[in-house]
Amino acid sequence: MIALAVVGSLIFFGDPAPVALAFSPDHRLLVTARGTVYSYTGGRLDRAANSLPPPTSGTATFPPLPTGSRATHVSAYAAGHSMQILAAYEEGLWERRGGPWQRLAVPGLERVRALAVNDDQFAATTEAGEIWSYRQGRWQKLETPSGPTGSIYGLATFHGKLFAASFENGISVKQGSVWHRVMPPIISTPHARDFVTFRDRLYVRYSTGEVDRFDGKTWAKNVFPWLLRGGATCLFASQNSLWVGQYGGYSQFDGTRWTHDLKRPQLSNAVTTELFASQNTAWLGTQDRGLFRISGSEIRQFDQRQGLGDDWIRHIYATGQDVYVGLFRTGAYRLVDDQFVRITPAVQNEVTGLIGNPDGSVTISSREGLFAYRKGQARTLDTGKFTEVQTMTRGSSTSLWLGLPTGIALHRGN
Repeated sequence: MIALAVVGSLIFFGDPAPVALAFSPDHRLLVTARGTVYSYTGGRLDRAANSLPPPTSGTATFPPLPTGSRATHVSAYAAGHSMQILAAYEEGLWERRGGPWQRLAVPGLERVRALAVNDDQFAATTEAGEIWSYRQGRWQKLETPSGPTGSIYGLATFHGKLFAASFENGISVKQGSVWHRVMPPIISTPHARDFVTFRDRLYVRYSTGEVDRFDGKTWAKNVFPWLLRGGATCLFASQNSLWVGQYGGYSQFDGTRWTHDLKRPQLSNAVTTELFASQNTAWLGTQDRGLFRISGSEIRQFDQRQGLGDDWIRHIYATGQDVYVGLFRTGAYRLVDDQFVRITPAVQNEVTGLIGNPDGSVTISSREGLFAYRKGQARTLDTGKFTEVQTMTRGSSTSLWLGLPTGIALHRGN
């Protein structure tokens, strides 16, 4: 099951964490997640719930804690025709049917996020994302929706699956219509950042500097513990090499042996933020030191003196004689002769991705929308209400997967 909503040219897969509950007039339980609405009929999750009006958590005033409760506060409350129910945080549920409040001893419902009541039926969802239903004297834990969780910062397709790196919720993996999550101890940390594929292996870098490797079946953790300058700061994979950014340069693996480029005085103490290799040239982006072009022993720096709006390089894309960079503060630029020219005047802040397309255009993602640049012009691509794009990867020749603060979207067409 997936959190699915269609918005314009996008298909959105949202965070499935339940945040509100309600009962429909025909007695179905409705669940609002951050991306969509689900309904239950006979305890089974209904995919066709997206047209239903979503329940909301509301702002009604909660009653005080029942006499005898030792909880800190009421975390949820709901009232029907013949009963009321409230959740005492870290203590559990209490119900009232015309008389005094009575404690309900239900293990697993100590931290309830939302409640709903309909006659003698009620439902609860917990902080952990579980959904429980009580009907005809019986408790039942319901099937929960699956989907990408958290704020998505990295995307990759590998062996027919979509991998999504979230800021603090590990890696979400989509195979067909089913999602599952990978968390420690299977992977090193829950703070996945970005992916590259090299020699039929998927590598993931974490914000803490570790790099894990996945061969399609098994995860290997912290595969580069010996990096000479500490943790990895970025990854890049060319056809022949895996490049690992570090402080002051990079290390390069050709599948057999490693070489290190960490002693250039121009890069001393520089934070390597991005790498791109094209033919015999390597492009290295830094934090506040601009862009460096490296060809053998030769190195040249590009910064604000060559037209860049700021010197923090977030992304690089080069093809033939064309070089594009995305900056942290002032959008995207293209190298023309020896000067950089701004190509996204509408973008005032960070560029979060650059992808070259078969038609020669370049797709640019940013926190202010998605753009296509071709023949000197940048046009805005429709993303509906999802204007903040944090990462992207190609889905097909005509589609892109987009990482968003609350999930993932598939963008169809250019």
